[in-house]
Amino acid sequence: MGFIENWKNQQSEIIELRISLMQLYGSEYQMNSREFCAWKSMLRHMGCVEITPYNKDQSEFEFWTRSVNSEKDRETLQILHDLDFLHPAPRKFCDQTGTLWNCIHESLNANKRGQDGKRRILSIVAEQFPYCEIKKNLNISSSDTINEARKYARIHGPGAKCVEKPIFT
Repeated sequence: MGFIENWKNQQSEIIELRISLMQLYGSEYQMNSREFCAWKSMLRHMGCVEITPYNKDQSEFEFWTRSVNSEKDRETLQILHDLDFLHPAPRKFCDQTGTLWNCIHESLNANKRGQDGKRRILSIVAEQFPYCEIKKNLNISSSDTINEARKYARIHGPGAKCVEKPIFT
């Protein structure tokens, strides 16, 4: 069990669980929620405590400690979080978000199908992000465009090709 041994050998008693498990399994391994819950259950059984200073809906990252005084570790992380030194999404993941927005922006600019193509491209992210974030990151001036993309996503599916209904005469 290299994961536990590595944790015991490091100076800090705090780990980020997903990153530690990724080091154990490799970055290509996709862990399902049941397996992740089993790991958390095993850690609790070993006396470890989750000390994540933010809600689960803010981030999937979880901090755990094997310290006897887990409240001290929890308080330390909470202070770092409150002072904005600790973010729910690590910087390397924020950089990937910027890359995603740049790719979508370039797709919109390279679009040769006019407003219909733009609506189809926007439909990929329209339901997942608030208006203000889409406007800011993709330089879209009109909320109508975003509304049309959301409607398109609900009717045809995100990014799906518009299926024309047959006309019966």
